[in-house]
Amino acid sequence: MADIDLLLSALDGVKATSTRDGHRRWMALCPSHSDKGASLSIRESNDRVLIHCFAGCGAVDILDSVGLDFGVLQPVSENYRPLFKKSTDDTLAIAESIIDLLPRTLAAGTRLSAKDKHDIINAKILIARRNKQWEDG
Repeated sequence: MADIDLLLSALDGVKATSTRDGHRRWMALCPSHSDKGASLSIRESNDRVLIHCFAGCGAVDILDSVGLDFGVLQPVSENYRPLFKKSTDDTLAIAESIIDLLPRTLAAGTRLSAKDKHDIINAKILIARRNKQWEDG
């Protein structure tokens, strides 16, 4: 069975919506973009979870934004293998990109969401740890 509770707990602004055909549905703020209104649709469908961002964010981006992979959307089985696995180098590159883009984002007058602020703090911590390892090592 897919882990819908894990996904829902990772999202902000989750609200249950109508139930059709016995499938539960929710709307939430999309973590992949600065969402002001709930644009992420979540739905249980048999043993899977379907997600759709009406602003156009992809499922990989949505899951990546909350640190999850496709295992949360589909049942775990012996045939399930993640499509990709992020390496430490990938994670550091993303953290550096977040920090590099921050001055331009703020200069453009973009308001940061709570998720954006959380990502910035985590990026700074990750980079600081890497720099400390270089100094110590």
